[in-house]
Amino acid sequence: MRAIFNQAVRANQGCLSEASSNPLTPGDRTQNSKEGEENKRKNCIEGYRIILSSKVYQNVKPQVKIPVGQFESYQQAIKKLLEKGAIEKCEESADKFVSSYFLILKPDGRGVPQAFRKWQSTYPWLDLNSNSRAICKLCTEATQKKLPLAKNSQTVIGQSTWVEDGFDTWKNAVLRFMKHEKSELHREALTGIVNLSKPTVVSSLSHGKKKEMADARIALEKMFNTVNVLARQGLALRGWDNDENSNLIQLLKMRAEDVPQLEAWLKRTSYKWLHHDSVNEILEIMAEDLIQKLLRKIKSVAYFALIADETADITKVEQVSISIRIVLDDLSIEQIFMGFYATSNTRVETLFKIMKNVLLRFNLNIANLRGQCYDGASNVSGRLTGLQARIHEEEPRALHAHCSAHTTNLVAQNAMEAVKWAINFIGVIKELINFIRDSPKSGRVQTSPNRRLT
Repeated sequence: MRAIFNQAVRANQGCLSEASSNPLTPGDRTQNSKEGEENKRKNCIEGYRIILSSKVYQNVKPQVKIPVGQFESYQQAIKKLLEKGAIEKCEESADKFVSSYFLILKPDGRGVPQAFRKWQSTYPWLDLNSNSRAICKLCTEATQKKLPLAKNSQTVIGQSTWVEDGFDTWKNAVLRFMKHEKSELHREALTGIVNLSKPTVVSSLSHGKKKEMADARIALEKMFNTVNVLARQGLALRGWDNDENSNLIQLLKMRAEDVPQLEAWLKRTSYKWLHHDSVNEILEIMAEDLIQKLLRKIKSVAYFALIADETADITKVEQVSISIRIVLDDLSIEQIFMGFYATSNTRVETLFKIMKNVLLRFNLNIANLRGQCYDGASNVSGRLTGLQARIHEEEPRALHAHCSAHTTNLVAQNAMEAVKWAINFIGVIKELINFIRDSPKSGRVQTSPNRRLT
C-alpha cells in the first residue's frame, strides 16, 4: 500500500508542479479560463496533510504523473491512511500538496514511534505527557513531592526537558535516554523516592509512641469502666488497711487477666493514675458529665420545680439535698437528684444563697421556676420569713407545696403515738441508737478494722 501511495504522491507532485505555473487565484483567472484549469487539475489527487509535531519542509522535486486508470486504487490507499490517523485532509489552498518525504509511520496518530513501548520495557521510568512527549516519571514525582534536588545548569535543563516540556526528539532517542538515566537529576530523584519508602528513625519512634499511647488508652478505659461500676453500685473503692486489698485494685487485677494492656499498665512503677486524688478526679469527671446530661433533659422542657431538704451525713456535717422535678412531653414526671451541698447553718439567708448559687451554676433561669417543695420546718416553709417566701419574692409564680413524704411521715408518727407498745418499741430503738452513737468506746469498736462480733 505504501508503494502505491508513494507513486501517487510523486504523480500528484508532478500535477501540482504543472498547476503551479498557472496558480488558481482570482487575479490569474483572467489568463486561463475556468474550464482550462479544471482540465489541468482533473488528474490530480486531492492533497492531505501528514500529522507531525513540528514544521517540515519539502525538498523533493515533483516529476511523476498519476496514470488516470489507477486513481481508484490510490484513493483506497489514502482512505486507509486516513482511517489509521497517519494523515489528515488539508484545508483549501492554492499550494496544497502530498509528498512521500512526509510519510512517517504513526501507530497512534500522535507522532509517537512504534518503538516507544519497547523503550518503556528497557527504561521503566519513561512515560508520555498530555502532549505525547516523553517524560521521566521519577523526576516528575520527585518534583511534585518537592524532594530536595540539586540546583545547577544541568539539572535545570534536565528538569525542563524531562518534567516540564517533555522530550520529542526521537532521533537518537536511546542515547538521550541513557544520558538522562545517568544524570545527576535522575539519580537524586531515584534516591529521594526510595528513601521515602524506607521507615526513618523519627517514623519508627513515632510508631512506637503511637502504640504505647493506644495501649495506655485501652488501660485507662478499663480503669474508668471499673470505677464507674463501683460508683453505680455504691461500693467502696478503697480497702480497710491498704489499697492493695481495695475493691478497685482487686477488680482491675481480675480484668487484667483478659486485657494484656491493663496488665502491663498495673505492672508500671509510676503514673498508674490509681492514687486517691486521681480516682477522685475520675469520679468528678464522671459526675460532671452526668450532670450535663441531666441538665440537657431539664432544659428540654419549659418549666421545673425545686425540692430541698436538710440532712446530716455520718460525720454529722449538715447538708442540703437538692432535686429538680420536671414533666416530660408524654406527661410523665421525673425527679432528678442534683447533689448534696454543705451548709454551715440552716438559716433562711444561708439556704436562699445556696438555692440561687445552684441555679446559677446550672444556668437555670429562676423565671422558669414554677414550684418549690420542702418539709414543714419554719425556716423553709414559713409563710412570711421562710425560704419559700424569699423565693416567692423573686418569682411569684413559684408556688410552694408541703412535701407529701414528710406529711405521710407525720401522719404515721401521730397514729403510732396512740399504740402503747409501738411507743415503747420506738423509744428503745432511739435509746439504743443514742448509746451506740454517743459512747466513745462503742465508736472505737465500730471504727476498728479488727472488730469482731461476739
